[in-house]
Amino acid sequence: ENRLIVVDCKMIKFYNLNTGTLDYKIAKPGAAFYKARVFSPDYQDAPSMPFADGDYVITNRNSGLALAVKDAGVANSDPIVQYAYTAAAPTNDVWTLTQLTNGYYKIVNKNSVKALHVPSAGTEKKDILVQYTYSTGAPFNDEWSIVSIGSGYYKIISRNSDLIVNVKDGVTTSGAAIWQWTYSTGNAGTSEWGFSAP
Repeated sequence: ENRLIVVDCKMIKFYNLNTGTLDYKIAKPGAAFYKARVFSPDYQDAPSMPFADGDYVITNRNSGLALAVKDAGVANSDPIVQYAYTAAAPTNDVWTLTQLTNGYYKIVNKNSVKALHVPSAGTEKKDILVQYTYSTGAPFNDEWSIVSIGSGYYKIISRNSDLIVNVKDGVTTSGAAIWQWTYSTGNAGTSEWGFSAP
């Protein structure tokens, strides 16, 4: 199997590149951050990132509503919610994807120019997502991998916590909060997202 090995100052994490899931992780004492990809013996190329840089509407599979910044806020720590997408201004329901190194993206709101962010670098389930000024340094709580689960939908996974972007309590109404959670078949629809042009 192809694997992505991620090594940071705390953990060594082994991802299955065929399924996009975390196979296992082990504790590691302090060291500078670095990363490497390890591939199967036939030396096949690394899989490409699923989306080019650009603007996208990110829509929840379960609710059909779009990822948005509440009330078109432009300040740090304004919460992320789901709303019905509208092509009219403001563009708080449009996100700019930018490819980073080794399979990660920054996801920046087009209206506020703030990044999708886990506050306080939280690594627990139920941490409510917000927007915040993007930072290139650790702990990487504003960087995300986007992994296909098939049928045109994707998981959005925090680089720092390994948890996924999820609609709180599976609510299907506008204004519901967005938090990070574990991915499972039981909450699949609330944790899966479609990407489309605005």
